[in-house]
Amino acid sequence: MIERVDNVCRRLFCPLCNSSDVYYVGDLKYSSPVQFSSHVISLNRTPELWKCNTCSSWYSNNILPENIAADLYARGVSGDRWSQEPVAAGKSKVIVDLLSDIFDKGKSVLDIGCNTGSVLDLAKKKGCITAGVEFSTACHGQLRNKGHKYFPDLKEVDSKYDVIIAFDIIEHIYNMPLFLEACNKILSEAGVILILTGDINSLSARLCRSKWWYVNYPENITFPSKKYIHSIAGYKVRKWSKTYAAVKF
Repeated sequence: MIERVDNVCRRLFCPLCNSSDVYYVGDLKYSSPVQFSSHVISLNRTPELWKCNTCSSWYSNNILPENIAADLYARGVSGDRWSQEPVAAGKSKVIVDLLSDIFDKGKSVLDIGCNTGSVLDLAKKKGCITAGVEFSTACHGQLRNKGHKYFPDLKEVDSKYDVIIAFDIIEHIYNMPLFLEACNKILSEAGVILILTGDINSLSARLCRSKWWYVNYPENITFPSKKYIHSIAGYKVRKWSKTYAAVKF
């Protein structure tokens, strides 16, 4: 079944730094059929890529309203769309080594957008206390069966964590400052957040712009620059690691 969606949401200001110094880069061309989570959808408007001159970040316009996106995520079967393979098999050695180094026994780990829990499985194997945030209700049973605590929304997280994982998630976020502020509040005093996302400063992104593969998914709507990441209040960047999102890339 194809669900028709009016992708009417436009952002006149940069959703990261709130600057009005923004400009149109080009139309986005999603693959056909257009898939959002595990739903096939039909869009009324042509999506666009925009750039902010102030913080150098990119973002999409003519996107789904946030409440509709949240509903599609909740009703979707994210395990059917995103990989369920073990982290060691699916992610690059750079990512696996980084996780292995930080998952010390006894640490509390929260994975936001945890899907069926492959990252949490590695953390639990290392002796960590594990929890995840996952919109897709279809994943909750698998998380429970694996012994991972789970929350259907970040707003419901009720304790602090030593490590927050945000892999392949921040590009889905509508309000990045609010999201990062919420994460800061649930980080322990010496806590760290690990973010994996597309690099708009990469050669392929700079050459392809609106034709870059990473921006041509309807779920991916916000693409922070390194300049923006370094400016986030309450955080200090400890390390950048160049890698690929998955071994297949």
